[in-house]
Amino acid sequence: MKTKRVVLGLTLVLALASFWVVGAASAAGPANAIMVRAQDASNGQVLVDSVTAAQTGWLLIHKDSTNGPGGVIGFVPVHQGVNTGLSVDIRTTDSTGKDDVTPTLWATLVTDPHALDPLNTPDSTITQEGSVATVAFASSTAAAMAGQLATTGGASRASSATNANKITVSAQDPRVGQNNGLVFVQSVTAAQDGWLLIRKDNNGAPGNVIGFAPIHQGVNTDVSVDVQTTNSKGDDIITSALWATLVADSNALTPFATPSSDVQNEGSSIAVAFSTYPAATPASAQVAGQLPTTGGVSSSSSATSANKVAVRAQNPRNNGVVFVDSVTAAQAGWLLIHKDNNGAPGNVIGFAPVHQGVNTNVGVAIQTTNFKGDDIITSSLWATLVADPNALNSFTSPDATVQGEGSLATAAFSTNVP
Repeated sequence: MKTKRVVLGLTLVLALASFWVVGAASAAGPANAIMVRAQDASNGQVLVDSVTAAQTGWLLIHKDSTNGPGGVIGFVPVHQGVNTGLSVDIRTTDSTGKDDVTPTLWATLVTDPHALDPLNTPDSTITQEGSVATVAFASSTAAAMAGQLATTGGASRASSATNANKITVSAQDPRVGQNNGLVFVQSVTAAQDGWLLIRKDNNGAPGNVIGFAPIHQGVNTDVSVDVQTTNSKGDDIITSALWATLVADSNALTPFATPSSDVQNEGSSIAVAFSTYPAATPASAQVAGQLPTTGGVSSSSSATSANKVAVRAQNPRNNGVVFVDSVTAAQAGWLLIHKDNNGAPGNVIGFAPVHQGVNTNVGVAIQTTNFKGDDIITSSLWATLVADPNALNSFTSPDATVQGEGSLATAAFSTNVP
């Protein structure tokens, strides 16, 4: 949980590999699946490419115990649907100083409707529940190096099916500023040649294609896609969310090729939605959405401090998560999300641990309603940074004393966006 605790299609590109996928179908929602690569976990962090969950719950990292999941050494909450680019802080030694990072680690998914509640951690009952998805992965440096050429699994670890598809894209508005009719996609990893299609939103699912770019097999970085922003009448057609989808086409790289209607209508191998900060957004919030609002030490201060928070305007009511572009911390601590109290930080409604240095794309699960179900999200929220040397310990949360400490960096952001 050093950087991203909950992630919805956001930006963590892993250079480590031996890529495993495991899943189980659910009639009630998406199939449960975990995608994780072999990696060196001795630094106290496990990086997980994605978790697809049929319902809210916890991703647990276990030690190995006789070729099966043993004691839990780390966890992160996951929301229903697809969570990408998760990082999980793990305990590397037990109370006696014995190494807790076994040569094989296990990632399991368990359900818990309260996992996204603020200040919540998985209790012993939850951690001992039967998992809905389980996968083992190597934790050694040698395995991580071997993983530069990824071994890929499908429905089971014995599967030979290739599925390295991945899209990393950030919120942006293709109608304004430097975009000017373009959508910028940080990276696309493709199992085969094909097309990156940008689509309008259609009731929470990919709709009509408004732009495309050819993609080669492997990793494609900094992809720009020309998109149609108006119809023949000049009306704005950019929806509040757009979709980036990937479809296979062996002819995509042929000169003068375009994706045919058959290709466009194929089932995509991956789809990621991203916000466009609509033009209807109040001007102050829209500007804040394009360039992160940043808080840090006063510019008049002579003290040396790396503390900084960068966050954009956003509305967390729908998914219960606040996304923070980056947190730079002089020491380990907590990123706290507060309600507004007459122009100053008020009650804490969510938190995430941060490590010393730069933490990017931090997702913070927050409380959006009170016990009566009333909306408690104020028109502005505050992101503050407080120090706590114990923040990265497993199963910890910021106590009242920590929450009440003076913040090292503070940034307010508008919630007046759709």
